[in-house]
Amino acid sequence: MVAAVMRARYDWFGKQMIRDLLEGHCSVETDAEVPADTRRIDVWVTPHEMGASPPEHLGLLGRITSGAVTLELFHNTPGGDELAGCLIKHGEFRHFLSRRRTLPPLPGCAASTRAHRFSTRGWWW
Repeated sequence: MVAAVMRARYDWFGKQMIRDLLEGHCSVETDAEVPADTRRIDVWVTPHEMGASPPEHLGLLGRITSGAVTLELFHNTPGGDELAGCLIKHGEFRHFLSRRRTLPPLPGCAASTRAHRFSTRGWWW
């Protein structure tokens, strides 16, 4: 195992304490690397005018896209793992955007299937 840069003493202390307490009972790995797989957002929408009223004919789509948002489309209702993966990808995308010199509006998230729609603002049936 290659030691990563220690961010804080309490971080190191906490990792050591947990590893020592669980040793023999569990497999414990500290500083586990998270691979940076390339993922793609299906649709990233940033309105020209934030907060402007969307055209009436867009209905729900207009309301969802009235602010910056990522959209993930599914043919069938996603399972828990698919939805969790979608939210993780969204979080990684927001983090990526937050590191830009010029910060764009950070998006909310919406997932849509034929049966259900999910957004970070709540469930829509």
